[in-house]
Amino acid sequence: MTPRTLRIELDVTAIAGILKAVADPTRQRILKLLEDKPRTVSEIVDSFTLSQPTISRHLSVLKNAGLVEAERHGQHVVYSLRAAGLQSICHGFFGSFECCASLFRQRAGKER
Repeated sequence: MTPRTLRIELDVTAIAGILKAVADPTRQRILKLLEDKPRTVSEIVDSFTLSQPTISRHLSVLKNAGLVEAERHGQHVVYSLRAAGLQSICHGFFGSFECCASLFRQRAGKER
């Protein structure tokens, strides 16, 4: 196995883990909530009919995937969307398809 093949396989494995993290509808809703503003676990729990431990497990999956960040504020942990992580997976995965790559090139041109 060449170093390039190994890197591609590692990238594919990493991407698969991230896609698995965002495949869950609850985690998708959590990401949308965090897009509005950072929130504590309690604030997130209030938006669901799930227990706090269940929400914490979902947040752990999202954190391990690099999609959310956690910052302790006294007794509370505040979670926020890690936009760079989400953008990276979108660009890295979807941008690798020619049919999508032009969308990223168009957007990059508009931002200049």
